[in-house]
Amino acid sequence: ARGANGVVIVTTKRGKSGAPQANVTAGLGVSTLARKMEVFSADEFRTEVPKIGLLDDKGGDTDWQKEVTRTAITQNYNMSLSGGTDKFNYYASFGMQKQQGIIKANELDRYTGRFNATQKFWDDRLTIDANVTVTNTKNDRPPFGTIVGDAISNNPTYPAYGDDGKPAIYLNLSNPLILFDLEREMQTINRVVGTISSSLRIINGLVFKFNFGVDNSAGTLDLQSRPSANPVRLGRLETYLNNNRNRLVESYLTYTKSKGEHNFSAM
Repeated sequence: ARGANGVVIVTTKRGKSGAPQANVTAGLGVSTLARKMEVFSADEFRTEVPKIGLLDDKGGDTDWQKEVTRTAITQNYNMSLSGGTDKFNYYASFGMQKQQGIIKANELDRYTGRFNATQKFWDDRLTIDANVTVTNTKNDRPPFGTIVGDAISNNPTYPAYGDDGKPAIYLNLSNPLILFDLEREMQTINRVVGTISSSLRIINGLVFKFNFGVDNSAGTLDLQSRPSANPVRLGRLETYLNNNRNRLVESYLTYTKSKGEHNFSAM
């Protein structure tokens, strides 16, 4: 990779001369919580807590870490098309990733399209390379900090669900399962990275090179709190916008002779 002022030029797969080639790949992955935090089980809680104070026992046996986590699935799909001639080649691809987080209600979707091409002119004295990558990323997640904090500190004798099968509501304990329905962070990022580079051989050993690159991204973050009568919560929506734009313009001469190489550059 080569970068300046935040712009990154990435070398990707390129097409080769010959008949068009199409490829399709798919992958499936599974993620689980590697190791739980060591906390008291309900039975251990009933044994140890009375040694230092009063026991608040609701008769349950809840593994709160198990309640807020899951076995997560990640899917990856990619397809590409490439080909070309002696003077021109191309490579185009599209990829999709759908990833679940091990914390429930966390989803990330990413779509990526790439295209690059190389064209040669004037008996191969001039070569032009063009690359563009477009990415759309969507991340829908709950409030991790609060959920994980509740999961490792809650009383395990409190049942996670009430008699109606819904997350139980308590006055003196925060049930993290309720937050999955009430609190949301939704982020969308659109990014475009493009480069054009050319190389002109003026005479043998003397080459003029020019690079131009752009890296533009636009992001939106929505923080949503849904209204609720029980527990009492007011509805709220906050939106944050973020835009980044970077440019790279670079040109230089390269002179090569038998004893070495000399560069004369202008930015």
